[in-house]
This record gives sequence, C-alpha cells and structure tokens, in this order.
Amino acid sequence: MPLYSSTGPIRVLQVVTIMNRAGLETMLMNYYRTIDRSKVQFDFLVHRKEAGAYDDEIRALGGKIYQLPPITLTTLSSYQDLAVAFFKQHPYYKIVHSHLDALSSLPLRAAQSVGVPVRIAHGHNNNFAVDLKFPMRMILKKSIHRYATDYMGCSPEALQFMFGKYGEQGVVLKNAIDTSKFVFNSSTRNTVREQLKLTDEFVVGHVGRFSAQKNHMFLLEVFSQLLKRRPNSILILIGEGQLQEKVEKRAKELHIEGKLLFMKSQNNVNELMQAMDVFVLPSLFEGLGIVLIEAQAAGLSCLTSQGVVSEETRVTELIHYLPLKDGAARWAEAVENMYVERKDRKDMSKEIVSSGFEIKRNAQWLQTYYLNKLASK
Repeated sequence: MPLYSSTGPIRVLQVVTIMNRAGLETMLMNYYRTIDRSKVQFDFLVHRKEAGAYDDEIRALGGKIYQLPPITLTTLSSYQDLAVAFFKQHPYYKIVHSHLDALSSLPLRAAQSVGVPVRIAHGHNNNFAVDLKFPMRMILKKSIHRYATDYMGCSPEALQFMFGKYGEQGVVLKNAIDTSKFVFNSSTRNTVREQLKLTDEFVVGHVGRFSAQKNHMFLLEVFSQLLKRRPNSILILIGEGQLQEKVEKRAKELHIEGKLLFMKSQNNVNELMQAMDVFVLPSLFEGLGIVLIEAQAAGLSCLTSQGVVSEETRVTELIHYLPLKDGAARWAEAVENMYVERKDRKDMSKEIVSSGFEIKRNAQWLQTYYLNKLASK
C-alpha cells in the first residue's frame, strides 16, 4: 500500500540528525503528537546509525524512520548520490522539511533534483559553533536559497542569520509546548525532591546537551560563586553529549562535584522542573531556547544570556537576561536574587497561551500550512 495517496494523510518528511531529546527534536515531537495525523503524518530521515530516544514513539504514532550517513567533509559527494537515490525510491514525498540548518542545502538539493515541490528549510540557531564543520556550514548556508521553496525559523533572529534576505520571505514557527504538562504542582515537587533526596536545598536547574553552545564551563563558574553565597545549593544538569567528561573534570577542579547532579536526557523534564528553584541557560548562541518556555510554564524564574538568546523567550515576567561579559560573580548574585525575590510558584498557563507558545493552536496552523502548500503546487 503506498504511503501517499489522495485519500489518506499527506506524509511530510522531516529531515533531522537524530531524534534524541533535544530542543528542535522535542519541538517536532510536540507538533507530531498534537497534529491531526489523519490529515498530516510525519516521517523522519535521520543521519545517524544509532537509535534515537524518540524512535519508538514515532513508530507508535505511525511514522517511519529512514537513515542516511552523517554529513561530513569526506562524505559530501557520496551523500548527494545517496540522497538523490533515496528520493527516487520514495517519490510519494511532496513536502520535505529540513532541520539541519546550513546542511539543509544538501537534502533539499537532492529533493529538488527529483522534483519534490515543497522544500522547507528551517533555521534553529542564530550562530554556529566554531568546529570542524564550521567552514562547510558557512559555505552551504549561502546556497540554501537555490534549493528551498520555503523558509521557517524558530525566531526572527534565526531566520535572518540562516537565510539572510531570503529569511524575510519566511515565517516563524514557534517552539510551542504542551503547557498543561508543565503547570506547577506542589505535590509533584515534593515527590520529585524526595526521590532526588533533596530537602531544603536551593536547586539550580539546567537542561541542555553537553556542547560548547550551552556554555557549561561558565555555568560551573557561576555555580561555584553561588555556593559562596548559598552553601546549600545543588546544580542539576540534565543532558548528554561529548563534553560531559570535560564538564565533570572541571567540576572536580573547582571542588564542587559533590554539589552537582548529572542526569541523562529524561522523558519527564516537566516533572524535574517542579523540583528546581531557578533555571539558568548561559548559552553562547540559541535560535530560541524552548527549555526557557518550558521553565517559565513551570513557574521557574529564569536567567539567560542577554543579546544572545532571543527576546521572543520573554513570555512571562519570570525571565531575566544578563550579558555573559558581566562574569560569574554577577550571574551568581542574580541567581540568588531571583530566588529571594520569588519564592512562590503559580500557574503560568494563561501567560503561555497568550504569548502564542501553546501547542494546540500552533499545530493547527502548521497542519493548514502544509495542506495549503501542497494544494498550491
């Protein structure tokens, strides 16, 4: 039975790296769970051999997962041949939505070559990490407009950075969340804190993969300074990544390892946020920072990087922005003051809904967008 027909749902191919629990992947799953799957179904083209954390749920929701090799400097030529072959073997995809930032140029080029009519490039960051792929990303970024028919971004800054003048034609797709899952609940807070063996500790929380972008080394310096002010503080770090060992080593050098709680990527971040007192995200760059929307929905006071994280994240009065150049001591002071100023938590649902970040309305919008795009081709 064909995957695409005039009587069944349209199948949109989401192109990603791997469906692990991270920002854009979590955003995609929020939409996927909420969208009317009798009208629009998601399938995923991933670029890793290992299984992703969301793979089982994707299949349970009716989605299919395909694999291509990682995109590297040494695989550019072979990747293009494989990508073209993939689209020829799967001609029923009429909409390809790529989330690879600058690397989207490659799968969208392949999709164009076989006549896929709707090719969406989606920007999720307002900068790139300076790593081995940095030169390749900067070159490929300039060619996306040759292959994309549509542009999306998680914020105006992401659209402008990724697509330049072409981003002016694009639309912002909000990193929407299911607000109901994050509403503060004192009973949940007490249960989770008991499970984590926390009593009267001042809990600072952070959710993010261990990468240079998330600036964990600076976060450790901030927390080290905070301990001088509040010795009963605990830092919860939720995430995984290549730099975790370096972060753990630096924590030992600062003699704060006993005050850190490392947790792998979790499927109950909404509950873990209930146990926190303050949320800190000192990123070097971000497209938006969906965890900041989640944290505010949980009633948490948040501190993040001024001039780096989009002002689109200001959806409540709970968020504070501070320049990284102010240094760790100033950040620690701000963290303490945020807790002193706000000890009570309240239901922030109305604020999240009015800000436009609630998932139901956004999923309906995306569904209509896909259907209208296909109808116009």
